[in-house]
Amino acid sequence: MQKLKLNIGCGLTVLSGWVNIDNSLSAWLAKRSWLRRICAIFYAIPNTPWPKNIYFYDIRKGLPFPDNSTEIIYSSHLLEHLYKQEALFFMKECYRVLVYGGVIRIIVPDLAKY
Repeated sequence: MQKLKLNIGCGLTVLSGWVNIDNSLSAWLAKRSWLRRICAIFYAIPNTPWPKNIYFYDIRKGLPFPDNSTEIIYSSHLLEHLYKQEALFFMKECYRVLVYGGVIRIIVPDLAKY
C-alpha cells in the first residue's frame, strides 16, 4: 500500500499525487463559486482561481489519517498562524501519522521568533 504525502496549509500550491489540505476562507469559497461571486460584490475578494482538489479541513482538530500512514509531510507558512498549544498538538499529530523514517519539512518565516 502506498503511503500518503501531505501538503498541509497548501494555499494555491497543490501538488499532484499529494493530499492538499487548507482551511482558509478562500479555499472554502473556491468550492462554492456561486457564493464567492456574491461575496465579491460586498467584499474585496481577489478573483484568484483556486484549485478544486484541495481538501478543506481544520488541522487543529487533528489529522484525519491513521497512525503510520504518511511518508512525507510538507507545510509552508502554517505553523506561525497557530497558537503555541495548537502548534504542539499539530506536531504531535504529524509524528503520529508519519511512518518510521518518514520526512517532515516545515517552513516558517523566522523559526527563532516562533
